[in-house]
Amino acid sequence: MRKKIYIHLLFFTLISINTSAQEIKISANNKKLSEVLIELRDNYSLNLSFDDLTLSKYRITVNKKFSSPEKAFDFLIKNLPIAYENTNGVYIFYPDKKKQPINKKYILSGKIIDKENNEPLPYALIYINQAGTVSDEYGNFNFESKKDSIFQIKVSFLGYHLLDTLIPAGNNYRLKLSPAVTKFKEIIIKGSPVIFFGQTGTKAGLIRINNRIAKYIPGSGDNAIFNLIRLQPGIMASGEQSSEIIVWGSYEGQSQVNFDGITLFGLKNYNDNISPINPYIAKDIRINKGGYDATLGERVGGIVSITGLEGNQKKTAIKLNINNTTMNFLGELPIGKNNSLIAAFRQTYYQLYNTNQVSTSSELNQHMQGTNLIVQPDYTFRDANLKFAGQTKNGDSYSLSALAGQDKFYYSVNEQVENTNNMTFNQTFDEKKLQYGTSIRYNKVWKGIGSSKINISYSNLQSDVYDIQGTSQMPMNGNMHP
Repeated sequence: MRKKIYIHLLFFTLISINTSAQEIKISANNKKLSEVLIELRDNYSLNLSFDDLTLSKYRITVNKKFSSPEKAFDFLIKNLPIAYENTNGVYIFYPDKKKQPINKKYILSGKIIDKENNEPLPYALIYINQAGTVSDEYGNFNFESKKDSIFQIKVSFLGYHLLDTLIPAGNNYRLKLSPAVTKFKEIIIKGSPVIFFGQTGTKAGLIRINNRIAKYIPGSGDNAIFNLIRLQPGIMASGEQSSEIIVWGSYEGQSQVNFDGITLFGLKNYNDNISPINPYIAKDIRINKGGYDATLGERVGGIVSITGLEGNQKKTAIKLNINNTTMNFLGELPIGKNNSLIAAFRQTYYQLYNTNQVSTSSELNQHMQGTNLIVQPDYTFRDANLKFAGQTKNGDSYSLSALAGQDKFYYSVNEQVENTNNMTFNQTFDEKKLQYGTSIRYNKVWKGIGSSKINISYSNLQSDVYDIQGTSQMPMNGNMHP
């Protein structure tokens, strides 16, 4: 009797071992996981439970044999966020939260530079996968995406060819733009009864100019920057009441002009021809006429921000210009791979005033009104710029900028006035102005986050004016009475 029981137990044990160790063969080519499991269920009489909609998202390609259903299931869901368990002979498939993919961020960051000299291009317009952004003052930009690891990027900057390319996610890209000049054909403007109102650029109250296009805009002398600015709408033209920058009807002193963060004072210029900023050193000019936030300062007028060149990092470059007012020199010297030194100097090289053609009218009293007196003026102007700039391997930018400008004007008069009973008029006028300043800047690039900058600047203006006037009368007996 015991032998029969042992035989029956052995028989059922063999059946159980054979069932659990049955060979499974899977042959699928890009099939849905749900379809593969249905075929296994039908071919091998397996009890399966799963969500068809969830498993149909995954595609399977396999041609292999397995020694058991468990090994087949383990292979199928190896790299998928799916798990299974055997409950009373039923294989239940369900989503495994531990295997759920983490939303990965694809980060793109870099710097926009000039192809010829590696000069950073500030505030360039950038379109990445149809999303718009703007580079910062040092040409840096950051962008992130949760969907795409390949970015279609378009970069535009005034005076340069459009850059349109595809690049993978990554950091510290250096996107180079090629300078370009587009010549337009003749444009005929006809009058129309309809009046249109528009704005310059895409942001209200903002005008931008750079050194690539400045030479094509009307001006005089050495393309004085102030002449260029005053040609823009909303800014008072030259010769109208003040030599200061007057924006949208503001008063003198309510607007600010800064160069590389250095505030400029005493913005006089000779006959509107010599600007207090060297046009060779200016790279980008941003004119905020209004509507700006508190980050730009506390002025109630306009703010003119001038960004200086950072120098040629590829080769030594020299510019020399002699015009009818000044001699202008600019030198650029690469230092190492990512540093450069740039220096500029201007000075008047001859007597700008012709003493034989200069006269003035005195209004000391009613007897001298309208009387022409010959004066002997002397005018000297000079300024200098020095800047050291560079970038680190991580894309950080740094610079040390310094400027100094000197303006001297002097004339004297000592002449007997006709028809005034031997009255002699004398005047000495001497005006000296010295403007100097320096700034230190550091721009830190945080990968995939953005950038931050610190700017420390100092500026000073020394102005000395000496003006003495007097008259004397020589009586007939030769004794002088003041």
